[in-house]
Amino acid sequence: MKKITLFILPLFVLLLACNKEDPVYYKATGEGYVYFKTTKTPASSINVIVQSYLIRSYGGYLNFDATSVKENYMTDQNGFYRIKFAKRYNSTRPVYEASQIYVLFNSTHFNIGDFDKEFLQKQKGTFKIDTLWLEN
Repeated sequence: MKKITLFILPLFVLLLACNKEDPVYYKATGEGYVYFKTTKTPASSINVIVQSYLIRSYGGYLNFDATSVKENYMTDQNGFYRIKFAKRYNSTRPVYEASQIYVLFNSTHFNIGDFDKEFLQKQKGTFKIDTLWLEN
């Protein structure tokens, strides 16, 4: 019985470690700034959200699949952020087809940009994203 336990326990731990869903990212990294429009000051500690999702076609209509992943990034004291784009979250799952970047500030959704997989695949390094000016 002891020998079986000594064999099964490490095998179980190994299986759990292999099933961990680590993100795989595109090589593209985006960076930009968030400022307050009226004061023209940097918006520090603002949550920048990257949502990556699948797009399905049903009868000629595009439908955003409920299978999506959100990742949160924060702006620094200068309003600067640097983000990565999730390509997939497991080798068995399909590649995400699009990513949307937005900020949720004072219960308002501010879209920074939408990026499809073709664009992200062409990017080899860091690219600039337009500055977001928040109404405060």
